[in-house]
Amino acid sequence: MTLKKLTYLVILLSVMVLSACGKEDDNPGSDTNEDITLKTIEVDLQVPEHANPGEDVLIKAKVTQGDEEVEDAQAVKFEIWEKNDKDNSEMIDFTDQSGGTYGITHSFEKEAIYEVQVHVDARNMHVMPKTMIQVGEASLDDYEEQSDEQSHDEHSHSHGEGATAEEHSHHDETDITVHLADNEWHVGEESKITIHLEKEENPYTEARVRLEIWQEGNKQHDWVDATESNPGKYEASYNFTQSGEFQVKIHVEHEDGTHIHTQENVHIH
Repeated sequence: MTLKKLTYLVILLSVMVLSACGKEDDNPGSDTNEDITLKTIEVDLQVPEHANPGEDVLIKAKVTQGDEEVEDAQAVKFEIWEKNDKDNSEMIDFTDQSGGTYGITHSFEKEAIYEVQVHVDARNMHVMPKTMIQVGEASLDDYEEQSDEQSHDEHSHSHGEGATAEEHSHHDETDITVHLADNEWHVGEESKITIHLEKEENPYTEARVRLEIWQEGNKQHDWVDATESNPGKYEASYNFTQSGEFQVKIHVEHEDGTHIHTQENVHIH
């Protein structure tokens, strides 16, 4: 074999060895990609099944991501209302934290069935499980009868003079939850406003979401469209030009006939 052929052979073998090494390096990389796959946030809402009126009750939410406790949640709020009366709900920030468990101590004033829902914003995700608690001797059957009577009254009223399609959708779509994510907004900065929509504890997608924004005492109302960035998560940008109290009215429409709105008070620094 000539020296020239021997040189070509050495070069060829070197290229083959380097190629093999490159393939071996690819495999560990694929394992790494699997390891960094984003896991969803899970929330275990812990509420006693029964309590007495005036009794202090511990309500907790354990927040995890995979096997890790989430200790850096941006916001954890507990929303409480008497069944069938969500319009008068009370929103309470967590007061105790131990690792990834957030809690409050709460007492219920009267015998009733109450709904408890926790709103958790953590690591760019929003989770809001819900459960019920019986206080005193209240019966769930009473609320089901009340709901049936209310539905009958609304049905009769909707067929009366002047009933509109919008009235139907307001009555029928009360299972849609609208949540304005907590944030601290400042004058002169582009503020990102995030809204989460859920229906029966699932993301409510493909809705048209518009924000009506105005300052207390000001007749001028600005309208801003929000876009869906993730399933059930809608975002909009707005520049607040003054500090103080503002009203944000969230309008939700959908091709399924839904047309609802809810209003929030926000403070601009």
